[in-house]
Amino acid sequence: MDNGTAMIDYEALGERLKTARLEAGVEQTALAEAAGVHVQTVFNLERGLLINVRLEVLARLAAALGCPLAAWLALAPAAARLIARPRRGAPRRTRQ
Repeated sequence: MDNGTAMIDYEALGERLKTARLEAGVEQTALAEAAGVHVQTVFNLERGLLINVRLEVLARLAAALGCPLAAWLALAPAAARLIARPRRGAPRRTRQ
């Protein structure tokens, strides 16, 4: 449904999390412990199976790996189109 809310691409987020974890040489259990989350959370996130995860959890995982959270977050294509589209009543930009 195209309701204007930002959507997270959880599959891409999971891939980024796993890549960051592997590059840091950290096991899932060690990351979970450092971030204060259950290892199943890390497991499910890396596989794109966990949706509607709290931003706080993602921030703790990113901090535990020393990564910027912004690098993991990606808008789904539908949300990106919504953001790029001018709002009704908004002045249009003119090219100069």
